[in-house]
Amino acid sequence: MTDAQREIVLKAWDRYQTLIAAVGDSCWKIRSVFYTVSFGLIAAAFSSNVRALYLLVPFVALGFCLLEAGYQQFQQQYILKSIAIETTINDVLANEANPRFPDRIETSPHAFTIRDFRSLFRLRRYLFWLSYLLIFLIAILLFVFNAIKARF
Repeated sequence: MTDAQREIVLKAWDRYQTLIAAVGDSCWKIRSVFYTVSFGLIAAAFSSNVRALYLLVPFVALGFCLLEAGYQQFQQQYILKSIAIETTINDVLANEANPRFPDRIETSPHAFTIRDFRSLFRLRRYLFWLSYLLIFLIAILLFVFNAIKARF
């Protein structure tokens, strides 16, 4: 491996690490805006005695969940690309005669499939989907039990 190739590999790895961190930060920002909007709607529905506002929360939850799922898929793709680069770096550090160089070094994401999205909703990924489900259910229960300020 030439010095130029080594430099390309290191720069690509650094770029992927930067993209992974940026997408992770975006996911947390999406989640925080979701909490703000959802609980704002719940508070407005309760204090203004308008039960219909509770029904907006499930749609907000679904929208933000899909948005964050897309960002999570971007992040997963960059993590997989970073792993391929790390394999090359390990081979170079071990002085391998023929280091495994990735087929392509790119930052453009591939199209997502339904299988990719389904993988985010497995039981072991509960930290992703549980908060959306809970707020979805809380809003529905508040609507069903007619939780408005006039009743209390």
